[in-house]
Amino acid sequence: MGSGENHLGYHVAAMLSLHEWFTEHRAPVPRLLVLDQPSQVFFPPDHTGEAILGANDRHKLLNIFQTIHQTLRLLEGQFQVIVMEHADLDHPDFSPYVTQRWRYATDQALVPADWIQEQAD
Repeated sequence: MGSGENHLGYHVAAMLSLHEWFTEHRAPVPRLLVLDQPSQVFFPPDHTGEAILGANDRHKLLNIFQTIHQTLRLLEGQFQVIVMEHADLDHPDFSPYVTQRWRYATDQALVPADWIQEQAD
């Protein structure tokens, strides 16, 4: 099947297609898809620090998000996709849909630090 990039493309295409079919046929399947860091395949394994993408990788990742966006528009609010992502693309098919930007530098996170208790030895 090839690279991680191919796996991502196949995975997203299959999930969106299945959910489109489930929605159109009123199947008893939750109308929700959660994706965790689809951009990860575009970064080298030893990458640390800020998420900076090359122009070609940025274009490929944007295609993934545009495909998600087109499916959501097609299903007219009957389906939801939640994407947890480090990459932050400045594009109208991406930026307006970002609701939270959690960053360690500002002590913001999906799970707040004060919820986490250190375990006793």
